[in-house]
Amino acid sequence: MPVLLPTNPTSLASSLLAVCLLASAVDAAAPPPASASSPAPWEMRSFLDDAGLADNFIFQVAFGPEGHPWFATADGLHRYDGLRWQRFGLESGLPSLLVRCLMWTNAGELWVGTDAGIGRFSAERFSPRPDLIGVNPRRIVEGGDGTIWVCVDGWLTPGRRRGLLELRPERTRWHGIEDGLPDEYVSDFFEDSRGRQFALTIEGLVQRHDDRWIDPLPQDDADARGYLWSMAETGDGVLLAATSNAIFVRREHGWHREPWQSNAKPSFASGGVALRRGAHDEKRLERWTSDGFEPLTDFAVHPGLIEHAARAPDGSVWCVGHNLLLRCAEAEPRWQVHDVPMRPVGLDAAGRVWLSGAAETWRRDGDGWTVFSGAVDTIDFDREGTAWGSCADGVRRFRPDGSTFTDDRSTLGQFGQLTLAVDAHRGVWCLGRDESGTPTLARWTGDEWQIRPIDPSTSCERGPVADPNGGVWTIVPPTSEQPGRAVHVTDAGERTLDLPPSPASAVPRLLARDDALLIYGMFGVRRFDHAAGTWSEVHVQPGRSVVVGVPSGDSVWFATSGLAGGQSGLARWHDGHITSFPLSTRAHVGRGPDHQLIFSCRNGLLIRVDEDGISPVTIGGTDPAEAAYEDATGTLWAYHGGTLVSLSPDGNAPETSVTAESSRLTEGAPLVLQFAASEPNRPSGDDYGFSWRLDGGPWSPFRLSTQITLEEGLSTGDHRIDVRARDGGMAVDRTPATLTFTVIPVPIQMRWWFWPATAATLILLVSLGAIAVVSRHRIRRYAGGLEAEVDRRVTDLRESEARFRRLVEHAQDAIFLHDFEGNIVDVNHHACASLGYERRELLALNLESIDTSWSPARAGQHRAALRRGEPVRVESTQFRRDGGSFPVESHVGVIDTGGTPLALSLVRDMTSHKANERRRRLIMNELDHRVKNNLTAVLALFQGTLSGATDLGVFRSRFEGRIHALARMHELLAQASWEGACLSEAMRLIVRPFASDDERRLDADGPACTLDAAAAVPFGLALHELATNAAKHGALAHATGRVVLRWRITETGVLQLTWREHCEQPCEPPAEEGCGIRLIRGLIEHELSGRVEFDFERGGLVVRVEALALEGAARPAVDPSAGVGV
Repeated sequence: MPVLLPTNPTSLASSLLAVCLLASAVDAAAPPPASASSPAPWEMRSFLDDAGLADNFIFQVAFGPEGHPWFATADGLHRYDGLRWQRFGLESGLPSLLVRCLMWTNAGELWVGTDAGIGRFSAERFSPRPDLIGVNPRRIVEGGDGTIWVCVDGWLTPGRRRGLLELRPERTRWHGIEDGLPDEYVSDFFEDSRGRQFALTIEGLVQRHDDRWIDPLPQDDADARGYLWSMAETGDGVLLAATSNAIFVRREHGWHREPWQSNAKPSFASGGVALRRGAHDEKRLERWTSDGFEPLTDFAVHPGLIEHAARAPDGSVWCVGHNLLLRCAEAEPRWQVHDVPMRPVGLDAAGRVWLSGAAETWRRDGDGWTVFSGAVDTIDFDREGTAWGSCADGVRRFRPDGSTFTDDRSTLGQFGQLTLAVDAHRGVWCLGRDESGTPTLARWTGDEWQIRPIDPSTSCERGPVADPNGGVWTIVPPTSEQPGRAVHVTDAGERTLDLPPSPASAVPRLLARDDALLIYGMFGVRRFDHAAGTWSEVHVQPGRSVVVGVPSGDSVWFATSGLAGGQSGLARWHDGHITSFPLSTRAHVGRGPDHQLIFSCRNGLLIRVDEDGISPVTIGGTDPAEAAYEDATGTLWAYHGGTLVSLSPDGNAPETSVTAESSRLTEGAPLVLQFAASEPNRPSGDDYGFSWRLDGGPWSPFRLSTQITLEEGLSTGDHRIDVRARDGGMAVDRTPATLTFTVIPVPIQMRWWFWPATAATLILLVSLGAIAVVSRHRIRRYAGGLEAEVDRRVTDLRESEARFRRLVEHAQDAIFLHDFEGNIVDVNHHACASLGYERRELLALNLESIDTSWSPARAGQHRAALRRGEPVRVESTQFRRDGGSFPVESHVGVIDTGGTPLALSLVRDMTSHKANERRRRLIMNELDHRVKNNLTAVLALFQGTLSGATDLGVFRSRFEGRIHALARMHELLAQASWEGACLSEAMRLIVRPFASDDERRLDADGPACTLDAAAAVPFGLALHELATNAAKHGALAHATGRVVLRWRITETGVLQLTWREHCEQPCEPPAEEGCGIRLIRGLIEHELSGRVEFDFERGGLVVRVEALALEGAARPAVDPSAGVGV
């Protein structure tokens, strides 16, 4: 039997001898001591990671009638119900995802302000207010008399109206500088408990007096005025106003300035609680008192910009901003902190919790603890109640009576780190590694470990997992060569089951059930049916990556991660069906005595699941709990933030109440029920779960909702509904609250005219019957023809509709059917294809978001013309879903659809038309440029030829040759659409005719290349001059002479051309350069910015040319007025 040491010092001394006499490693200790340190009065909890925002900019928080917070963010509208987050975006009718403010009215209406307008949000749909479309508000506030005040600062919408907008049922009025506001940049509106109204602007605070706004602050503090940051009222009626330079306090005798740290910018919530910025940008939660700010937390956070703070109905304070989403509340007093380095590791069949530390393992026995030497990582129990623990050294065994302890490391030392499993017969199996590192499976026979040889080709890496039908399963992970396998090992042998394909990196985990085998991992969940012998996929939502699977009774609970797609959460698999719970769960960390499971979430939140549903238990702090177990006494033990904490039942159960608007309702009418619970010494903000049953039926799962609506299924007569509450300590109200109500049939209203009307009706029915008998044969005679005519017309109508639909769907223009406000009613296929949207997505949009012609500045003109029945033609730009845009031309007309006028827009893509127009202008400009260049070139050739000619015949011959060369190059350019000219083809047209008597006299070779359009003419003229010179004075003037032409292209894109003449006559350089040489130099060096060399060698003339003349080469700009350079 374990020795239970008393907790007082005298008994401790008297029992010391008995402890020393125990040769075994059994010790005893008092319960873990509680920490003497007092917790922080308030604690902060960040929800920034849990909310799943695409943009971490939160503008405002407001609280609905049920007390749950709603958030205006740059990623839409968000709601948090205490467990899960819900997002509302464009699919809910919001005109924009940039939601800047929101407000719940006293009547329970939710107003939402976006950068595209203001409206109401009801039944998860946004309904815009037509007269407020385009208004970009910063705050929406309800006054004491029900007036709605809208603060418009003009952020991101320059040019639009700014100021303070007053909305009353009978009027709408703008307040501006002419009404006394110091500036039209209004950031907030505030009304105190006495009905005094204040406007907060960028230039200071003003108060409303007799329909005017005046400055209420002391005039001698003008230097302290600045941007009004926030305003609040304390519980005793003191007003606080924080500017960018000072804090002003208003008591009974007026306003006065308080000293404070500059640039602290506190964001006040009600009651004077503020999140204030310190000297190093740290943020602290503080409360304003008569002595200044009083800290509420003993630590600070360093988030981004503070935008808004508000107090929730439960007394907590929510602070939001850029990279800031905090809930600040009084610290949870129920958890007890223990100053022992222990963590929970298991729960035995008797419901006793086991703890393990660095060198000891403890078991809870009544009010004391049995202490064993040695620590373990995990623990499990066989059929005799022996506890088996695994650790880095091997296996440790703890007997049920606690009198002996055996360390079996001497037998299993070769295994190293082990994993344990207890099979259906409570036999113990473990998987480890032998001395060579090979995975090896062993089974405890009662006296020793029996090594089970495993086929080396199935070296198991994960397991063992107990099978309810006997034996254990292990997992062989997949490789690039072969798929993964599951190995079932029993006393009789083993069998192998191939796993479905999965990535080699996704090593699956396994669960064995009576009739099926479940594997899970990054791929989701797969189920193997033993009877059918097939694998099937279990659709788990939210999320696809399953990180934890735990059996609980007849169910299996999965914890899913959103990293592979989807949202994190829990999923319960029961009877082949999946029920999903979108939560920010991290891991399974423990269990309770009656198949309860405990999962860990962020921010110290535990989720307790059982057959009754899901219950949250808050520890606090920011870290998730690493382990948690609930023992048979109802005490919850958790390892959180490196510390052992416990939550014991307080002995109190909540008292439940249920109310309804009426105890009598008409058949078919909905019944709304309100739940509430209270409990002594329980914080007012504690979350209670509620379960209910109707007329003695089954109890519903516990839910956090405090309201339900029964809409159908209520028969006439008396009914009874029972409701019970459950608190965060798992205590359930044993005396449920009862409400009885009666459903009555729809009454028939009797009036004086009832019987006369009844008699007249009977007479009318008799007359109609007689007429029917007389006319029946006539009806039959016409029935056949009438049915045929109806069938024919219906067929024609359907065919006409089908032809019209085909005509619309196959039209090459986009067709939009929309109202005068731009809301799309219908589209054809071409509209969806051109914009990249699905049809259902387009039907949820407004033309303003895809067409610039429907912007607020231009849409008013279109609506006015359409209401007059005038067609509209407009050119604009449309935007695709991927962000691209293209020009369009729209023809908009009005059609009548059964009394409702709609607009029909025929939209044509003008991309090709615009491109053709640009090409036409380009061609005209190019033609003008070419003509001018050609005239300039002809003039330059004329002047150069004339200066070198000795007589008119010589001038005519030379000038005609050069003009012909110019014409041939233009012919080449025209064939290539003026984009360039082939160098080889230029050789053929210009040089080859001079050696037409023998083609061997001209040897031209080089890579294929295209001359740039601007360089083709100068290069062709230069070749003509070289060929003319060779035919008159060089190699081609002699019968045996020949010309060798070679060219190449350098890595930098430079064209290098060599003209080499071979002739028997010696070549002598001229006394001075003639007209041809000067023309060549001008064409190459001036026009092409190149270089030319003339070598008069003995065997013939050699000309070397280098120029950037290829297509696409960049050349310096040349002044066309400078001529050809002759």
